[in-house]
Amino acid sequence: MRSICIILLCLLFVICSSHSSFSHRIEGEITPVLERMEVILGLIEAGDKELAFREAQEVLEDFHYHDFSRVEEGLKTIAVRMDGEFGTSIEKQLEDSFSKKEPELLGKTIKTLGLLLMIERFKFVESKLSSFSKSELKGLKKHFWEGRNYFTLLFEPVLAKYNPAEEMRLERLLDKMLYSLEDKKLKDFHRARMELVRRINRDFGLSLPTTLLNEKQ
Repeated sequence: MRSICIILLCLLFVICSSHSSFSHRIEGEITPVLERMEVILGLIEAGDKELAFREAQEVLEDFHYHDFSRVEEGLKTIAVRMDGEFGTSIEKQLEDSFSKKEPELLGKTIKTLGLLLMIERFKFVESKLSSFSKSELKGLKKHFWEGRNYFTLLFEPVLAKYNPAEEMRLERLLDKMLYSLEDKKLKDFHRARMELVRRINRDFGLSLPTTLLNEKQ
């Protein structure tokens, strides 16, 4: 199974690399579940429903990965955590996608989880933005890149293929957030984050709660 995943990831990399506008680098750790989320979306995009659900089943529950002393969060655990943190209903949506065997619903659920995980990272950065010291900047940038990696792996490839102009707009928003972090410009960071979230929610037909789309600083 691991060898199959590696092959699939390599194929996805080749496909994504063929789009000249999809050139953003990855920085920091890519979690095992994010790797699988990327593979699942690639399989759905390719029309391989059966393998997409098989891959999702592999990471539905918490799992061990390479380092057997470390347990990775599965999709269900992440969904429960996001529901508790943001007032969503992703756990039920995930269960429905499996019970109905609907690849479109599974894809929407994976994208929603990815967006919520991205928001979680960016909100953490934002909460520290007005008071961090120079020595803490590196750590905050690490959290920022962890959030940005969700965009790069789960959303950017589709935008690069179908809507490259929008991809460039969202890249500029992410760049603005990074510059705002470095310059401690909390209001600019917040405004760019909110526009980014609204655009991703709209572009991919997701259904985030209005509290996340109209969040005040």
